[in-house]
Amino acid sequence: MKIYNLGILLIALGGFEKIIIFISLAETVHHDYQALKNLTPSIIWSIPNYTILTGIVLILINVILFLIRNINKINSKFNSDRTPL
Repeated sequence: MKIYNLGILLIALGGFEKIIIFISLAETVHHDYQALKNLTPSIIWSIPNYTILTGIVLILINVILFLIRNINKINSKFNSDRTPL
């Protein structure tokens, strides 16, 4: 599995975790986000946040690695397209 696939999967998983937390307390909070955060323990609420953040970091790492691997190709294409003065 490529690293960006894992990043996208973790972002989706973090969103799904937040949906599950909301659905489990939907009758109690009546669609009030602040009440939901007050009823949910901070450790439980931070798990989806860390999951989403980890997914974003993995995608950024993949973009950086892609740029590092292909910087010579990008530079050569840029330099060949330039016309001499």
